[in-house]
Amino acid sequence: MSVPVPYRFPGHIPPNSAQGSNVTLEFYVDLQCPYSKKAWDTVKQVLEHFRGRLKLFFIPYVQVGHQQAYDCHRALEVIGRKCGPEKYFMFVDVLFKHQSEFSNPQFKTKSPLDLLRLLATLTLDYGIGLE
Repeated sequence: MSVPVPYRFPGHIPPNSAQGSNVTLEFYVDLQCPYSKKAWDTVKQVLEHFRGRLKLFFIPYVQVGHQQAYDCHRALEVIGRKCGPEKYFMFVDVLFKHQSEFSNPQFKTKSPLDLLRLLATLTLDYGIGLE
C-alpha cells in the first residue's frame, strides 16, 4: 500500500510571493508564540526585499502548551478557504497584533467559547467577515 502524497505543499502562499521561484522559505508558525510573532515581521520584510524572487510557504504549526493556538489556526484556515489569501494574511497580522488577548494567562479563567467570541469580534472589527 502506498502513502498518499498531497496534491500541493502544506500551508499558504502570500499573494506577494513569487509563485515560480526556485527559492522557497518554509515558515512554521504558531499564532500564540511570541517568537513567531517577532519572526513574522522579519519574514514580511525579507519577502518584500526579495519580491518576485522568493516563494514563501506559511505553515501553521501548533506548539504544545499553546491551548488557544489550535482554534486560532482553525479560524484562520476558514478565513483562507472562504475569503482568499489576502484576507488570510490580513487576519494573520490581526491575530499577531492581538496575541496578548488570547495568551494562556488571559484565558486561565475563560472558555473556548470566549476565544471564539474574540475571534469573531476581531474579524468584524477589521472587516474580514465571511461573505
